Amino acid sequence: MAADKSRVGNLQMAATLYDRWAAQVKVSTEHADFFVRNLVAISAKKRIGLAVKQPLALTMTISETWLNTGGRGAWG
Repeated sequence: MAADKSRVGNLQMAATLYDRWAAQVKVSTEHADFFVRNLVAISAKKRIGLAVKQPLALTMTISETWLNTGGRGAWG
């Protein structure tokens, strides 16, 4: 979604957030020369899903900047 737009509405009625599993965080010093250089690689992930069941409960807003620039946005 562009920076000059937003979505508003009744999110509790419109969508459901499904949490697939708990967050996973992995930490390692075993990549290339990370141990020698005292570096740490961190990998984190979380699986979630968003199901929009009633899209009419949401609406898109457009900023005044978007309207004044003919739809090109602030950077276009």
